[in-house]
Amino acid sequence: MDTLQPRQDLVAETAQHLVQRPRPRPHHLRRQGALQSGRQALTPAAAIEEGRGIVVPMPDAEPVAVFKWHGKLSAVSNVCAHQNGPLGEGAVLDGCITCPWHGFQYRLEDGCAPPPYNEKLPTYRLKVENGQVFVHPLPNPPGTHVPPTEAA
Repeated sequence: MDTLQPRQDLVAETAQHLVQRPRPRPHHLRRQGALQSGRQALTPAAAIEEGRGIVVPMPDAEPVAVFKWHGKLSAVSNVCAHQNGPLGEGAVLDGCITCPWHGFQYRLEDGCAPPPYNEKLPTYRLKVENGQVFVHPLPNPPGTHVPPTEAA
């Protein structure tokens, strides 16, 4: 009788994927300097195309994806909860952020996947001043509703 043997190449690939997965630092361990002003400057609002996203690196944290939809801005974690895809490289389709890797979707206002799925992303509070987009450096808990911010 044959016994099943794991494929060593598959095991190694899976292990490497798990080790390289981005892991955000807990809120209390993130760099305190970014918190002094309570926000981090990102980009000019005009640099974000309608229906598209941009990826913005954050100090000591995972990148943030900022999207423009109907003239309003929303921000979520850049890491897709489905398979770690780069959400900021995706687009907004039917009002949902769409991952460029597998088409997984999340609502802009709360980072939740539409039913029947239950994946949730951390959201971020945004502010626009003098055409410049600012983000609060700490993410909200996954699935937290944040009203979209006017881009103008």
